Amino acid sequence: MIEIPIYYKFLGIAKKEKDLKNTIKKKYGKYAERLEESFKPLSKDHIDLQIQIMELNIFHSSALYLMENFSKKCPVYGYRLNEVPNLYDGLRGAYHGAELAFFFGNLDKMNIEISEENKKARDLIQKDWLDFIKRGKIEGRVLFNEKKEISLYENQEVTTIRFPQADLIDDLYESGIFEKERADYIDKR
Repeated sequence: MIEIPIYYKFLGIAKKEKDLKNTIKKKYGKYAERLEESFKPLSKDHIDLQIQIMELNIFHSSALYLMENFSKKCPVYGYRLNEVPNLYDGLRGAYHGAELAFFFGNLDKMNIEISEENKKARDLIQKDWLDFIKRGKIEGRVLFNEKKEISLYENQEVTTIRFPQADLIDDLYESGIFEKERADYIDKR
């Protein structure tokens, strides 16, 4: 839904670049400038910038919060998938749920060409998930910890990274903007 231009007005996304500053100022108040500065270097345009801010506020902040809390009680693995199936011309990178097609090995059911890269990514993801399902651990993968480290699946490899934008999420957590945007998003769905 975030990717469909017909919903931009509904989601409070400025379609015109000239409206960007006012739109995000209205939506995020005193945090608007910091959010814009954080995502501008990562964004391809003003629409992408707003979508990335929404993703941080709605999805990423929730994921980090859950990993932090669950990891106090049990081992937790966090991951980020940057493997992109040959779908939607790679638009927006790895979309929500993309790892499922890799895990279940049914990329072919999505009417996309299966590349050698996709096969390697599939094999890696299947191995790790099956290790976790069978043994409750993934050999060679970092557990989420106080450093906020997670595994990054990208280019048919796995590396350890710090949870993206963790400092920004931590700094803004008490502001209430995450809860507000999540509630707005859920109400408008």
